[in-house]
Amino acid sequence: MRHGVGLLANDSDANRRLALIAIDNAVELMLKTYIDLPKRITGLTLTRKQRAEISSAFPSMLDGLEQHAPDRMVGIDLGEIEWFHRLRNNLYHNGNGLTVERQKVEIYAELAASMFTQLFDTEIDIGGSRGMARVGEFISIWTHIERRISELSNANRLAPALFSMSQLRDQGVVDSKTSESFIALRLIRNAVVHTSDDHSKLVTGDTLKAAKTLLVTLEKAEKPE
Repeated sequence: MRHGVGLLANDSDANRRLALIAIDNAVELMLKTYIDLPKRITGLTLTRKQRAEISSAFPSMLDGLEQHAPDRMVGIDLGEIEWFHRLRNNLYHNGNGLTVERQKVEIYAELAASMFTQLFDTEIDIGGSRGMARVGEFISIWTHIERRISELSNANRLAPALFSMSQLRDQGVVDSKTSESFIALRLIRNAVVHTSDDHSKLVTGDTLKAAKTLLVTLEKAEKPE
């Protein structure tokens, strides 16, 4: 991941393509590594055949983790990860004349770093610009927000966070102000990941402050009986 981000220092169409491919390779490696770790580390109860089947393709690894390690996937939108992987495949197999926006490469790198933290309980510094670091901090906080919402909610672990937040509001676990803050920040998070807007401008100091405040509020909330 650091190598991929490092390529962006000399920004060009070729380097952006190579950066995306390098980051995607890192994601695939971390998925395979986690699946192959011993049961005493991950808690995954998989036969050798199941491990081989899950590791056979990128989509099947995502499906396998979603099924067997849902707690590790809270706050990670696997649909987004798969979308970036498909983009990587298009660049790899049909790369002539194709390019990718720098922002998309940076966002995939930050999503990958967030996934690494979720899987291995270890923060990773992937480098990058100051604006990229701020976006990375926001995505990291957002992952913790969704994880905390999942912990508080009685809904399925993989239930959409928006649904779980609505449930918590109706139960009186959080107030309307907290729910509204979550919705507003969720819009920013989705804009950062899915649009071509300048994400360094979307994630301001006030955005980070609001995200941190929301996380603190959720951490203080008590799970309903």
